[in-house]
Amino acid sequence: MHDRTPPEPCESIPASPTLSPPMRSVLPTLRRPHLSTFLRACLACILCWVLSPSLASAQTYTPRTIHIEAPPTVDTANALRVLNLPSGAALTRQQIETALGRLADTGIFSEISYTVSSAALTIKLTPSSSSLLRSVHLANFVWWQPAQLESLLEATVPGYQGKLPLSGALADQVKATLVSLLKAKGIQATVAEVQSTTDPGIVNLSITNPSILVDEIILPGTPPELRQPIKQFTDTLYNSEFDSDKTVSALHENVLEIYRNGGYLDATVSAPLVSAPHSDLFNYAVDLTSTVQPGDLYHLSSIDVSALTPAEQQAFAIDVPTTPLTAADQALNAAIGQALGKIGIPRARVVSTVDRNHRTVALQVLLPPATDPSAPQPARP
Repeated sequence: MHDRTPPEPCESIPASPTLSPPMRSVLPTLRRPHLSTFLRACLACILCWVLSPSLASAQTYTPRTIHIEAPPTVDTANALRVLNLPSGAALTRQQIETALGRLADTGIFSEISYTVSSAALTIKLTPSSSSLLRSVHLANFVWWQPAQLESLLEATVPGYQGKLPLSGALADQVKATLVSLLKAKGIQATVAEVQSTTDPGIVNLSITNPSILVDEIILPGTPPELRQPIKQFTDTLYNSEFDSDKTVSALHENVLEIYRNGGYLDATVSAPLVSAPHSDLFNYAVDLTSTVQPGDLYHLSSIDVSALTPAEQQAFAIDVPTTPLTAADQALNAAIGQALGKIGIPRARVVSTVDRNHRTVALQVLLPPATDPSAPQPARP
Protein backbone atom coordinates (compact mmCIF):
# COMPACT_ATOMS: atom_id res chain seq x y z
CA MET A 1 0.00 0.00 0.00
CA HIS A 2 1.21 3.51 -0.72
CA ASP A 3 -0.06 7.05 -0.48
CA ARG A 4 -1.51 8.67 -3.52
CA THR A 5 -2.73 12.22 -3.96
CA PRO A 6 -6.40 12.04 -4.98
CA PRO A 7 -8.05 14.06 -7.74
CA GLU A 8 -8.97 17.69 -7.04
CA PRO A 9 -12.44 18.36 -5.51
CA CYS A 10 -15.40 17.63 -7.74
CA GLU A 11 -19.09 18.44 -7.59
CA SER A 12 -21.28 16.26 -5.39
CA ILE A 13 -23.33 13.80 -7.40
CA PRO A 14 -26.38 12.32 -5.62
CA ALA A 15 -26.53 8.54 -5.68
CA SER A 16 -29.50 7.60 -7.86
CA PRO A 17 -30.71 4.94 -10.32
CA THR A 18 -29.36 7.07 -13.19
CA LEU A 19 -25.71 6.93 -12.10
CA SER A 20 -23.09 6.62 -14.75
CA PRO A 21 -21.35 3.21 -15.07
CA PRO A 22 -18.30 4.25 -12.99
CA MET A 23 -20.56 5.25 -10.07
CA ARG A 24 -22.63 2.08 -10.36
CA SER A 25 -19.53 0.10 -9.50
CA VAL A 26 -19.53 1.35 -5.92
CA LEU A 27 -23.15 0.50 -5.16
CA PRO A 28 -22.52 -3.13 -4.09
CA THR A 29 -20.24 -1.79 -1.38
CA LEU A 30 -22.95 0.58 -0.14
CA ARG A 31 -25.54 -2.19 -0.04
CA ARG A 32 -23.95 -3.95 2.90
CA PRO A 33 -26.62 -4.99 5.48
CA HIS A 34 -25.56 -2.47 8.09
CA LEU A 35 -26.19 0.39 5.62
CA SER A 36 -29.75 -0.59 4.72
CA THR A 37 -31.15 2.32 6.70
CA PHE A 38 -28.84 4.61 4.78
CA LEU A 39 -30.21 3.38 1.44
CA ARG A 40 -33.86 3.38 2.52
CA ALA A 41 -33.49 7.00 3.57
CA CYS A 42 -32.04 7.81 0.11
CA LEU A 43 -28.88 9.25 1.58
CA ALA A 44 -26.37 10.44 -1.04
CA CYS A 45 -22.81 9.27 -0.46
CA ILE A 46 -20.50 11.03 -2.87
CA LEU A 47 -17.45 9.03 -3.88
CA CYS A 48 -15.72 11.57 -6.10
CA TRP A 49 -12.20 10.31 -5.70
CA VAL A 50 -13.06 6.72 -6.59
CA LEU A 51 -14.04 7.87 -10.10
CA SER A 52 -10.38 7.70 -11.02
CA PRO A 53 -9.99 4.34 -12.79
CA SER A 54 -6.44 4.05 -11.58
CA LEU A 55 -7.29 4.40 -7.86
CA ALA A 56 -7.94 0.93 -6.49
CA SER A 57 -9.83 0.28 -3.27
CA ALA A 58 -6.71 -1.13 -1.69
CA GLN A 59 -4.82 2.12 -2.13
CA THR A 60 -4.90 4.83 0.52
CA TYR A 61 -5.58 8.51 0.82
CA THR A 62 -4.03 10.66 3.54
CA PRO A 63 -6.07 13.80 4.24
CA ARG A 64 -4.32 16.62 6.03
CA THR A 65 -7.53 17.29 7.93
CA ILE A 66 -11.12 16.08 8.11
CA HIS A 67 -13.69 18.86 7.78
CA ILE A 68 -17.44 18.72 8.48
CA GLU A 69 -19.63 21.01 6.38
CA ALA A 70 -23.05 21.31 8.02
CA PRO A 71 -25.62 23.83 9.34
CA PRO A 72 -24.87 25.45 12.73
CA THR A 73 -27.43 23.19 14.43
CA VAL A 74 -25.26 20.12 13.78
CA ASP A 75 -22.83 19.14 16.51
CA THR A 76 -19.77 18.72 14.30
CA ALA A 77 -17.58 17.52 17.17
CA ASN A 78 -20.06 14.73 17.83
CA ALA A 79 -20.22 13.87 14.12
CA LEU A 80 -16.42 13.54 14.05
CA ARG A 81 -16.63 11.32 17.11
CA VAL A 82 -19.09 9.04 15.30
CA LEU A 83 -16.91 8.94 12.18
CA ASN A 84 -13.87 8.02 14.28
CA LEU A 85 -11.46 8.62 11.38
CA PRO A 86 -7.86 9.52 12.27
CA SER A 87 -6.74 12.84 10.81
CA GLY A 88 -3.38 12.80 9.05
CA ALA A 89 -3.39 9.01 8.70
CA ALA A 90 -3.72 6.90 5.57
CA LEU A 91 -7.33 5.93 4.85
CA THR A 92 -8.76 3.36 2.48
CA ARG A 93 -12.02 3.74 0.62
CA GLN A 94 -13.45 0.97 2.81
CA GLN A 95 -12.61 2.89 5.99
CA ILE A 96 -14.34 6.02 4.73
CA GLU A 97 -17.45 4.13 3.62
CA THR A 98 -17.65 2.32 6.97
CA ALA A 99 -17.34 5.60 8.83
CA LEU A 100 -20.11 7.16 6.74
CA GLY A 101 -22.20 4.08 7.46
CA ARG A 102 -21.92 4.78 11.18
CA LEU A 103 -23.22 8.30 10.59
CA ALA A 104 -26.02 7.00 8.38
CA ASP A 105 -27.06 4.40 10.94
CA THR A 106 -27.79 7.11 13.49
CA GLY A 107 -30.70 8.24 11.29
CA ILE A 108 -29.95 11.84 12.22
CA PHE A 109 -29.00 12.96 8.71
CA SER A 110 -31.15 12.96 5.59
CA GLU A 111 -28.17 13.36 3.27
CA ILE A 112 -24.47 12.58 3.59
CA SER A 113 -21.83 13.29 0.96
CA TYR A 114 -18.10 13.78 0.81
CA THR A 115 -15.37 15.11 -1.44
CA VAL A 116 -11.62 14.79 -1.21
CA SER A 117 -8.74 17.04 -2.13
CA SER A 118 -5.08 17.30 -1.32
CA ALA A 119 -6.03 19.62 1.56
CA ALA A 120 -8.93 17.88 3.29
CA LEU A 121 -11.55 15.19 3.40
CA THR A 122 -14.77 17.25 3.47
CA ILE A 123 -17.96 15.58 4.65
CA LYS A 124 -21.22 17.42 4.02
CA LEU A 125 -24.16 16.65 6.32
CA THR A 126 -27.80 17.60 5.94
CA PRO A 127 -29.75 16.99 9.17
CA SER A 128 -33.12 15.31 9.12
CA SER A 129 -36.18 17.48 9.47
CA SER A 130 -36.85 18.28 13.14
CA SER A 131 -40.20 16.49 12.81
CA LEU A 132 -38.27 13.22 12.32
CA LEU A 133 -36.35 13.57 15.58
CA ARG A 134 -38.09 12.73 18.84
CA SER A 135 -37.13 13.90 22.30
CA VAL A 136 -36.29 11.07 24.69
CA HIS A 137 -38.02 10.64 28.04
CA LEU A 138 -36.18 8.32 30.43
CA ALA A 139 -39.18 7.14 32.39
CA ASN A 140 -38.07 5.07 35.37
CA PHE A 141 -34.30 4.75 35.65
CA VAL A 142 -34.41 5.58 39.35
CA TRP A 143 -30.80 4.64 40.06
CA TRP A 144 -29.71 7.93 38.46
CA GLN A 145 -30.83 11.53 38.41
CA PRO A 146 -32.30 12.27 34.94
CA ALA A 147 -29.59 14.81 34.02
CA GLN A 148 -26.86 12.44 35.21
CA LEU A 149 -28.16 9.57 33.09
CA GLU A 150 -28.59 11.83 30.07
CA SER A 151 -24.94 12.91 30.33
CA LEU A 152 -23.82 9.28 30.62
CA LEU A 153 -25.69 8.33 27.45
CA GLU A 154 -24.36 11.29 25.48
CA ALA A 155 -20.81 10.44 26.53
CA THR A 156 -21.19 6.73 25.74
CA VAL A 157 -23.34 6.51 22.60
CA PRO A 158 -21.83 8.24 19.55
CA GLY A 159 -24.42 10.42 17.84
CA TYR A 160 -26.85 10.59 20.74
CA GLN A 161 -27.77 14.11 21.85
CA GLY A 162 -31.06 13.63 23.70
CA LYS A 163 -33.13 12.84 20.60
CA LEU A 164 -33.80 9.77 18.49
CA PRO A 165 -34.70 9.55 14.79
CA LEU A 166 -37.71 7.63 13.52
CA SER A 167 -35.40 5.05 11.95
CA GLY A 168 -31.81 3.91 12.26
CA ALA A 169 -29.77 1.97 14.77
CA LEU A 170 -29.30 4.77 17.29
CA ALA A 171 -32.31 3.78 19.40
CA ASP A 172 -31.02 0.20 19.70
CA GLN A 173 -27.60 1.50 20.72
CA VAL A 174 -29.14 3.68 23.44
CA LYS A 175 -31.26 0.82 24.78
CA ALA A 176 -28.28 -1.54 24.80
CA THR A 177 -26.26 1.04 26.72
CA LEU A 178 -29.03 1.42 29.30
CA VAL A 179 -29.14 -2.35 29.76
CA SER A 180 -25.36 -2.39 30.26
CA LEU A 181 -25.49 0.43 32.81
CA LEU A 182 -28.17 -1.42 34.77
CA LYS A 183 -26.20 -4.67 34.59
CA ALA A 184 -23.20 -2.87 36.07
CA LYS A 185 -25.41 -2.19 39.12
CA GLY A 186 -26.36 -5.85 39.34
CA ILE A 187 -29.79 -5.44 37.72
CA GLN A 188 -30.89 -7.70 34.89
CA ALA A 189 -33.44 -5.57 33.07
CA THR A 190 -35.41 -5.24 29.86
CA VAL A 191 -35.56 -1.76 28.35
CA ALA A 192 -38.32 -0.94 25.87
CA GLU A 193 -39.01 1.94 23.53
CA VAL A 194 -42.62 3.15 23.72
CA GLN A 195 -44.04 5.90 21.54
CA SER A 196 -45.85 8.55 23.57
CA THR A 197 -49.62 8.40 23.18
CA THR A 198 -50.04 12.11 23.93
CA ASP A 199 -47.08 13.63 22.07
CA PRO A 200 -45.72 12.07 18.86
CA GLY A 201 -42.57 14.13 19.31
CA ILE A 202 -41.57 12.15 22.41
CA VAL A 203 -40.35 8.57 22.72
CA ASN A 204 -40.35 6.91 26.14
CA LEU A 205 -37.53 4.60 27.16
CA SER A 206 -38.43 2.60 30.23
CA ILE A 207 -37.55 -0.48 32.24
CA THR A 208 -40.35 -2.97 31.59
CA ASN A 209 -38.87 -5.84 33.59
CA PRO A 210 -38.54 -5.68 36.54
CA SER A 211 -41.34 -3.23 37.30
CA ILE A 212 -40.52 0.04 39.06
CA LEU A 213 -43.43 0.80 41.40
CA VAL A 214 -44.59 3.61 43.69
CA ASP A 215 -44.56 2.65 47.36
CA GLU A 216 -45.08 5.37 49.96
CA ILE A 217 -46.06 9.01 49.39
CA ILE A 218 -44.81 11.19 52.25
CA LEU A 219 -46.35 14.66 52.78
CA PRO A 220 -45.25 15.98 56.18
CA GLY A 221 -47.43 18.44 58.06
CA THR A 222 -50.74 17.79 56.30
CA PRO A 223 -53.54 19.76 58.10
CA PRO A 224 -56.01 17.45 59.92
CA GLU A 225 -58.96 18.51 57.75
CA LEU A 226 -57.08 17.50 54.56
CA ARG A 227 -55.71 14.15 55.69
CA GLN A 228 -58.65 12.14 54.37
CA PRO A 229 -58.65 13.56 50.80
CA ILE A 230 -54.85 13.34 50.73
CA LYS A 231 -54.97 9.67 51.73
CA GLN A 232 -57.66 8.94 49.13
CA PHE A 233 -55.38 10.37 46.46
CA THR A 234 -52.14 8.73 47.59
CA ASP A 235 -53.92 5.37 47.70
CA THR A 236 -54.50 5.71 43.94
CA LEU A 237 -50.73 6.02 43.36
CA TYR A 238 -49.71 3.13 45.59
CA ASN A 239 -48.26 0.18 43.63
CA SER A 240 -48.62 2.01 40.31
CA GLU A 241 -45.86 2.10 37.69
CA PHE A 242 -43.46 4.92 38.45
CA ASP A 243 -42.83 7.47 35.70
CA SER A 244 -40.58 10.45 36.34
CA ASP A 245 -42.99 12.72 34.46
CA LYS A 246 -46.47 11.27 34.92
CA THR A 247 -46.14 10.28 38.58
CA VAL A 248 -44.51 13.55 39.58
CA SER A 249 -47.11 15.62 37.68
CA ALA A 250 -50.00 13.68 39.20
CA LEU A 251 -48.59 14.16 42.70
CA HIS A 252 -48.04 17.89 42.26
CA GLU A 253 -51.36 18.69 40.57
CA ASN A 254 -53.61 16.63 42.84
CA VAL A 255 -52.03 17.68 46.14
CA LEU A 256 -52.16 21.32 45.07
CA GLU A 257 -55.82 20.99 44.12
CA ILE A 258 -56.70 19.37 47.47
CA TYR A 259 -55.04 22.18 49.39
CA ARG A 260 -56.64 24.93 47.32
CA ASN A 261 -60.05 23.31 47.54
CA GLY A 262 -59.54 23.39 51.30
CA GLY A 263 -59.05 27.17 51.25
CA TYR A 264 -55.23 27.24 51.09
CA LEU A 265 -55.14 29.29 47.91
CA ASP A 266 -51.44 30.16 48.20
CA ALA A 267 -50.25 26.58 48.72
CA THR A 268 -47.13 25.41 46.91
CA VAL A 269 -45.85 21.85 46.48
CA SER A 270 -42.16 21.06 46.07
CA ALA A 271 -40.84 18.66 43.47
CA PRO A 272 -40.75 15.24 45.16
CA LEU A 273 -37.57 13.60 46.31
CA VAL A 274 -37.43 10.07 44.95
CA SER A 275 -35.84 7.56 47.31
CA ALA A 276 -33.27 5.01 46.33
CA PRO A 277 -35.12 1.98 44.94
CA HIS A 278 -35.69 -0.92 47.30
CA SER A 279 -36.42 -4.48 46.30
CA ASP A 280 -40.05 -5.53 46.56
CA LEU A 281 -40.17 -9.28 45.86
CA PHE A 282 -39.59 -9.45 42.09
CA ASN A 283 -39.88 -5.71 41.53
CA TYR A 284 -38.37 -2.45 42.77
CA ALA A 285 -40.25 0.32 44.56
CA VAL A 286 -39.54 3.95 45.41
CA ASP A 287 -40.91 6.39 47.98
CA LEU A 288 -41.72 10.00 47.13
CA THR A 289 -41.48 12.86 49.62
CA SER A 290 -42.86 16.34 48.91
CA THR A 291 -42.99 19.41 51.11
CA VAL A 292 -46.15 21.53 51.03
CA GLN A 293 -46.13 25.18 52.06
CA PRO A 294 -49.85 25.75 52.72
CA GLY A 295 -49.80 29.49 53.33
CA ASP A 296 -52.71 31.19 55.09
CA LEU A 297 -56.26 29.86 55.10
CA TYR A 298 -58.63 32.06 53.07
CA HIS A 299 -62.17 32.75 54.32
CA LEU A 300 -65.38 33.86 52.66
CA SER A 301 -66.06 37.58 53.06
CA SER A 302 -69.39 37.99 51.24
CA ILE A 303 -71.84 36.58 48.70
CA ASP A 304 -73.29 39.15 46.31
CA VAL A 305 -76.77 38.12 45.20
CA SER A 306 -77.91 41.55 44.01
CA ALA A 307 -78.79 40.04 40.61
CA LEU A 308 -81.64 38.14 42.29
CA THR A 309 -85.08 39.56 43.07
CA PRO A 310 -85.83 40.36 46.73
CA ALA A 311 -87.89 37.18 47.05
CA GLU A 312 -85.13 35.13 45.52
CA GLN A 313 -82.59 36.71 47.85
CA GLN A 314 -84.70 35.81 50.86
CA ALA A 315 -85.08 32.19 49.75
CA PHE A 316 -81.37 32.01 48.94
CA ALA A 317 -80.38 33.28 52.41
CA ILE A 318 -82.38 30.56 54.13
CA ASP A 319 -80.45 27.75 52.45
CA VAL A 320 -76.90 29.15 52.44
CA PRO A 321 -74.88 29.03 55.69
CA THR A 322 -73.90 32.41 57.10
CA THR A 323 -71.21 31.21 59.53
CA PRO A 324 -67.58 31.86 58.48
CA LEU A 325 -66.45 29.25 56.01
CA THR A 326 -63.25 28.67 54.09
CA ALA A 327 -63.16 30.18 50.62
CA ALA A 328 -63.33 26.85 48.81
CA ASP A 329 -65.48 24.95 51.29
CA GLN A 330 -67.21 22.16 49.40
CA ALA A 331 -70.31 22.38 51.61
CA LEU A 332 -70.63 26.06 50.71
CA ASN A 333 -70.33 25.37 47.00
CA ALA A 334 -72.95 22.65 47.23
CA ALA A 335 -75.29 24.87 49.28
CA ILE A 336 -75.07 27.71 46.73
CA GLY A 337 -75.86 25.37 43.84
CA GLN A 338 -78.81 23.81 45.69
CA ALA A 339 -80.24 27.19 46.76
CA LEU A 340 -80.10 28.56 43.21
CA GLY A 341 -81.70 25.39 41.88
CA LYS A 342 -84.59 25.70 44.32
CA ILE A 343 -85.48 29.17 43.06
CA GLY A 344 -85.34 28.08 39.44
CA ILE A 345 -81.90 29.37 38.43
CA PRO A 346 -79.89 26.21 37.80
CA ARG A 347 -77.54 27.79 35.28
CA ALA A 348 -76.38 30.77 37.32
CA ARG A 349 -72.63 31.38 37.54
CA VAL A 350 -70.73 32.09 40.73
CA VAL A 351 -67.55 34.10 40.26
CA SER A 352 -64.97 34.77 42.93
CA THR A 353 -62.78 37.77 43.72
CA VAL A 354 -59.68 37.03 45.78
CA ASP A 355 -58.30 39.61 48.21
CA ARG A 356 -54.78 38.40 48.93
CA ASN A 357 -54.07 41.26 51.33
CA HIS A 358 -56.86 40.21 53.70
CA ARG A 359 -56.89 36.50 52.75
CA THR A 360 -60.58 36.59 51.81
CA VAL A 361 -62.74 35.67 48.84
CA ALA A 362 -65.93 37.44 47.76
CA LEU A 363 -68.48 35.54 45.69
CA GLN A 364 -70.97 36.99 43.22
CA VAL A 365 -73.96 35.23 41.69
CA LEU A 366 -74.49 36.08 38.02
CA LEU A 367 -77.64 35.17 36.12
CA PRO A 368 -77.38 33.48 32.73
CA PRO A 369 -78.06 35.85 29.79
CA ALA A 370 -81.36 35.47 28.00
CA THR A 371 -81.00 33.61 24.73
CA ASP A 372 -83.48 35.96 23.01
CA PRO A 373 -84.09 39.30 24.74
CA SER A 374 -87.23 39.94 22.67
CA ALA A 375 -88.87 36.70 23.78
CA PRO A 376 -91.16 36.85 26.82
CA GLN A 377 -89.36 35.72 29.98
CA PRO A 378 -90.98 33.50 32.61
CA ALA A 379 -92.31 35.36 35.59
CA ARG A 380 -89.98 35.49 38.61
CA PRO A 381 -91.19 35.99 42.19
